[in-house]
Amino acid sequence: MNVEATLITLVPWRTLRSLTGTAAPVPAALSDLLTAATPPAAEAAYWRLDNHVVVQGQLFESALGVVGPLVSALTRPLPDFVRERVMDLLVEIGYGEADGDEIAAGGSARLGDLCRDELRCGLWLFYGLLGDEAPTVRSSALDLVDALDPERNRVAAVASSMTADSDVRVARRARRILDRSAGSSTEDGAHQGSWPDADGS
Repeated sequence: MNVEATLITLVPWRTLRSLTGTAAPVPAALSDLLTAATPPAAEAAYWRLDNHVVVQGQLFESALGVVGPLVSALTRPLPDFVRERVMDLLVEIGYGEADGDEIAAGGSARLGDLCRDELRCGLWLFYGLLGDEAPTVRSSALDLVDALDPERNRVAAVASSMTADSDVRVARRARRILDRSAGSSTEDGAHQGSWPDADGS
């Protein structure tokens, strides 16, 4: 059963905003990403979502609708090239804030917080993906844990365990999170991290 297909149909996309106007094209892009059979197909579908529901960390209201189907899809087997793109989108949404035009159009200034609340429903899934075989998935999972988990001591403990990761980019990202967490307390809350570097570190 393809649960994501059902979840996608439950969102009123035509009434939601994206950078280019209505979010009507978003469900087809989501479906194409989750069913992509090749890396180029996944990349093409990805770019029909990135720069539409989220643009360099600036969110439009349709971003909230993509979170559920994308997180749900991560619970079933998918090719690495699909999972990597899904995680890329979730990280960008997880660190995002409402776009100025979105707010001016009547959208919520709390859209970033609303998206993070939705993403927290998958927090333990993201913790599990810290042990994924694909380094890019591990790195993205670490970014999501950092952005979402208000228990900073837990984030620091996990980051510390990943500073010796076999992939240098993952290890570097873990050290940066650990260094920053050293100056944080559990009362500070999540979403304190800087936007991940372009190389994922």
